Amino acid sequence: MDVIIEIAPVTAETAVTGMRKAFLRSFGRGPFGRRLAATAWSVFGAALVHGHGVDAAAALARTAVAERNGQMLLVARWSRRRYDAALDAAVAAAARCR
Repeated sequence: MDVIIEIAPVTAETAVTGMRKAFLRSFGRGPFGRRLAATAWSVFGAALVHGHGVDAAAALARTAVAERNGQMLLVARWSRRRYDAALDAAVAAAARCR
């Protein structure tokens, strides 16, 4: 008996795009969290598509979020602890996506 299984090829871009929603959700729904999430996602997603591992992508995203947080209004800035926790949760949520 022969069994033929057809598996659709999955590209890196397709896999990373599926992670986006879970990643962004970890930063919350507020306008400043969304700005930080957009910055983090652009760097994190690009790093994954270009073949960097999750740890390297998270480190690059952490650097980008720290820089973007410094550019925001003083009253809107997040503490380092807060954006580190949000980024850690976002990376974990993205890694759980299938």
